[in-house]
Amino acid sequence: MRKITGILLALIMLLSAVCCSYAEQTVGAEEQLQYFYDNLGVYRLSAADIKLEAYTVADLDHNGYLELLATAVDETGSCRVLKGWTYDPKVQNYIAFDAELPEDVYNQSVMEETAETWYDEGTDTWTYLFLSELKLSDLDTYLFRCCFSLKEGKFSYQVLPSEHTQILNGQKEISYIDQNGAIISSAVSGGDPAAEVLADVRQSDTAFSWFRYVDLWEQPVLAESYAVFTGGQVQENVQTTVIPSAPAAHEAAAPSYPTPAPSIASDATHDPLYDDIFGYPHSGYSSDAPETTTDPSLTKDPMYAGITPVYTQVPIPTEPPRIELYVTRNPTDENRKEGSTANFVANANVRDSMKWMFVSPGGSECSAQEFNALFPASSVSGVYEGVMSVSNVSAEMNGWGAYAIFYYQDQVASSTIAHIYLN
Repeated sequence: MRKITGILLALIMLLSAVCCSYAEQTVGAEEQLQYFYDNLGVYRLSAADIKLEAYTVADLDHNGYLELLATAVDETGSCRVLKGWTYDPKVQNYIAFDAELPEDVYNQSVMEETAETWYDEGTDTWTYLFLSELKLSDLDTYLFRCCFSLKEGKFSYQVLPSEHTQILNGQKEISYIDQNGAIISSAVSGGDPAAEVLADVRQSDTAFSWFRYVDLWEQPVLAESYAVFTGGQVQENVQTTVIPSAPAAHEAAAPSYPTPAPSIASDATHDPLYDDIFGYPHSGYSSDAPETTTDPSLTKDPMYAGITPVYTQVPIPTEPPRIELYVTRNPTDENRKEGSTANFVANANVRDSMKWMFVSPGGSECSAQEFNALFPASSVSGVYEGVMSVSNVSAEMNGWGAYAIFYYQDQVASSTIAHIYLN
């Protein structure tokens, strides 16, 4: 009898524990998004070589636990940071995870709007392939490729050989090159070295919506980004999970809405190079603080004092005179020896931002990011500054040109083209 009583007591305790656990706050996708929003201060990236950081919401492994992903690129557009945060049922809390990036990454970024999606049923792994095209001409195209996946909390990132397509004598020739620009194989001999990675079943391509850190503070942005990933709307009750009320112990507490995002100088910089990614230029924030007034009637509440407020018309300030943007200094040709550094200098009378572009001897334009990919043994610095430097000049750069583009309000002005000549 005592044995039966003991078993019954054990069952009652077990049922009680299950009920208590079940009574905890269980939530779906919207509540997970709310958790990210309530702890925004945790997710700021910081690194000296970051030019731009971007975020997106996804469910990479399709397990119902959402991820907030963050990436950052340097001034050449190469990936420098890739990390994320998700709920881990093992520790019953949100954790951070990082991808191990190669030491040298050129022209590889996941900051794209779509990714080819591959699924390995045997390992239950989803892989996302990001493609970036550099078209030098109708006859010469580079396709840069990288991919990542999330499996059991491990974030994997891989750079794949780039695909180079040329039309020679009317025939299409495809070759594959590594990060150093060396040819690994061709479509004829050896085929695509990445074929094994892409041997899984290709699913429908996945859409990603990237946004800036300052946009995180606009609450709907998180849900909108996740809706893009799911292909329509936020899916409720995808997974029930216990959401902790605060960040993990090792993480600093974050400010909650409506505290505005911290003012970071780089956040307010409008770089037109990334407008296609974010869909619009960042225009900053306007204060929600009430306007001050010297009218004493406005300091009393008419609901209680029976006083009708008297509003004094505030004169509308006149617009400042328009400043026309123009170039004050054009770059000059650089006659250099192999292995030396070419410096280009340009300036304008006023500017919000600027960037440098390159021009091939044949007249095709490309960004500094693309130039670095073509000449990986060299490096470009000062792409968004008045002085741009190209180190380790090579004979292949002979005849290449560079010019600066200046942006001010709604105006754009370009300098003349200066060239690199080897002597």
